[in-house]
Amino acid sequence: MRLPLGKVWRAFPELDRFDDAVCAQYVAEAKLTRWRSGLLLLTLLLPGGAIACLIALSISLNITSRVWSADDDWGIVSAIWFAFIMFVPQTLVLSGVLMLRDRWLRAAVRDRLETMACTGCRYNLLGLRPLGAPGEQHVICPECGRHVKLTPEMLEQLHALGSG
Repeated sequence: MRLPLGKVWRAFPELDRFDDAVCAQYVAEAKLTRWRSGLLLLTLLLPGGAIACLIALSISLNITSRVWSADDDWGIVSAIWFAFIMFVPQTLVLSGVLMLRDRWLRAAVRDRLETMACTGCRYNLLGLRPLGAPGEQHVICPECGRHVKLTPEMLEQLHALGSG
């Protein structure tokens, strides 16, 4: 699992040779290609996460009220327990939401990277220079030697990463 605010492109070795600004743009374009599923995820996660946090808070308050009555003496242990029972469930819910968001983001980048795979051996062709005349451009796979005709989407990705 990566840190929620980390650089998602560092999870993909195919993008290691490119600088952070180029990779950030690449990830942003990957998000745009899957905007419908991202919007669906957002519409499910925001209310779902809020409801889960409210349920966790309600359960925490219920447990706390059963364990301690209003006239109990609140010592340091009770205060720590109260803080634990109030914040840990919400933190777990938020972590779950961030993990789901990260899974979606990794899938979006992975899908975009898979369009650049060699048709013969599945080697990633990012970073290669296109050969041939415009409209008939291709690359030669360094892994298997196959000539792979570049689709418009592949050309766009090569240009976005500064290869084309």
